[in-house]
Amino acid sequence: MIRGAIAFGLVLRIDGTKFSNRGVIVTTSLKLVIFTTVVFGSFLGMLQKCLFGTEDTPKVESNNRVLD
Repeated sequence: MIRGAIAFGLVLRIDGTKFSNRGVIVTTSLKLVIFTTVVFGSFLGMLQKCLFGTEDTPKVESNNRVLD
């Protein structure tokens, strides 16, 4: 996520007088940052389950005894 913010911040620093298509570059980079954040963020939980599995935590009673 921080890489997207840094990339977008660097794009905003482009001088508009030297590059005529600054608006296109800014819009494209913002769309890429949002898209990759949403897509990779949504698959992160599923990837974590596939790689590490789920940990079975024991159930604990109210007086801190572990149940089987």
